[in-house]
Amino acid sequence: MHKDVNTMLLEQVKKQLIDLNNYESMGKQHRKIYGSNITELHLIYLMVYGHRVSKPEDLYTMEAVAEQLRIRDHYRQDSKPGTLSSSTFFPEEKNVEIQQLLRYVDITPHQHEFIECAYVVTGKCLHRINEREYLQEAGSLVTIPQGYTHSLYPEEDCLCLTMKVRPETFQDLNLPGWASYAFPLAFSCGADPFIRNTIAALWTQQEENLPYCDQIMEQLFKTLMLYLEQHFRDDLLYLITRPDQSSKIMRILSFMADNYQTITLQSVAEHFHYSPAYLSRLIRQRTGRTFSDVLKEYKLRRAAMLLKKGPGKLNDICETVGYKDVAQFIHSFKEQYGVTPAQYRKQHSIHKNDP
Repeated sequence: MHKDVNTMLLEQVKKQLIDLNNYESMGKQHRKIYGSNITELHLIYLMVYGHRVSKPEDLYTMEAVAEQLRIRDHYRQDSKPGTLSSSTFFPEEKNVEIQQLLRYVDITPHQHEFIECAYVVTGKCLHRINEREYLQEAGSLVTIPQGYTHSLYPEEDCLCLTMKVRPETFQDLNLPGWASYAFPLAFSCGADPFIRNTIAALWTQQEENLPYCDQIMEQLFKTLMLYLEQHFRDDLLYLITRPDQSSKIMRILSFMADNYQTITLQSVAEHFHYSPAYLSRLIRQRTGRTFSDVLKEYKLRRAAMLLKKGPGKLNDICETVGYKDVAQFIHSFKEQYGVTPAQYRKQHSIHKNDP
């Protein structure tokens, strides 16, 4: 009976998503007339002024084009160019969102301030990450952290759901392989029913919007990620590496994550019996980042967790994560999170509501 209920839930979600919504229908008409999908600016314009648009040609009137340019300029002023902010996607009280990836809509390649997971339910979706391409097939799940430029191109019959999670919420999950998620990863889950049904439950919780749905969505997402770690970690791929190099770079990254406070390029190279120059090239080639960038990522993510958990002194936190210069730590932290450590603590500390 439980299996039947889960199957019904998944099929119900697929039935909701299979038909084109208004934006996708407009995109399909646009492709038929102009040979291309509608753009991201078209989509935003439709969301605000959809009542003015009855056919694709309405997107190109002088009034419509002027408004789209105004929207573009507003977004450029409101955030970093090409970066999607958490405030745009999350209501203040929500930490996890799930959305359908729209067909017939071309979203501009972008980075974001949150973690995104894309799961293909049916069909295929081309995922381009830092100009490298990965074809997502049904049952595949890809995680995209902050700092990577990516874009998704679903085929016409593709159903893809994207889960977006605030970075501080993701850190709080305390996943066993947390360091790996600093890089784009792909899990091939096939038709695993637990994965499919958990994602369907996430969608249903958001759609029904009943009391406690936000808390349930957070727990469902955590369960999903732990299940991936439990059953599919041995088969995951670093999308910024060649498949035959994944195990090698995983060993290096895991060692760095376990020893980030004290390691240097020289010490890691000696541990793996490489020259520093070779190790530096290997990390850059396989991850798209330098050794220093990877090390800084690990240190700052740990620092962010410590800032949230208690009122410890900044000097002590610096020492714990391996920073000797407090000023440099503050500069690096603000560069990564957009706020100073003190501001971050004020915003996110679990003790902020204490009397």
